[in-house]
Amino acid sequence: LKLYATKKGHSVLLVEDDPATGRMYERGLQQCGFRVTRAVNGIDARARLDGEAFDLVVTDLMMPQSDGYDLINTIAAIPVAERPPVIVVTGAAVSAERQAELADNVSSIHLKSGLTPRGLAERITELLNV
Repeated sequence: LKLYATKKGHSVLLVEDDPATGRMYERGLQQCGFRVTRAVNGIDARARLDGEAFDLVVTDLMMPQSDGYDLINTIAAIPVAERPPVIVVTGAAVSAERQAELADNVSSIHLKSGLTPRGLAERITELLNV
């Protein structure tokens, strides 16, 4: 109940190309008190990052036009004091090599299978200490 009862007010950029998955995570995070802005790919996400500061970014890795890897590299170039933490939520297993490449620029990597909106909200809450 604490997860839902506490108003967090933190802004989350959710980058997901699958409409159904995006809606599911968006609704779940909003129910837990997060302000959610959705982007459908890395290009859309970069445009939103240029216009607004976010407390955290949740991104898929495999997307059309510009994938999550490009987005993560873009976020890594933001000055540390302004850089939002990044959580990766992906449908495909990430190899150990790719995990090592991402380690310095992402807070955590999670598989979509079995990750409920509540589970995602719990991870965000822990990361942001709210």
